[in-house]
Amino acid sequence: MVSWGGKLHLLGYTGPPVVPVFLPQSHLSYSRQSLGFTTHPEPEFKHL
Repeated sequence: MVSWGGKLHLLGYTGPPVVPVFLPQSHLSYSRQSLGFTTHPEPEFKHL
């Protein structure tokens, strides 16, 4: 993971697109927040 120009870049990752999310913490600290990644669920077009 590289921070470049205000954006995060995942080098060598070839999976589905990911979205960065802040992980829950027991102690609120803005200077050292834990960052995780999640994916979007596949759309269900039959329910539209």
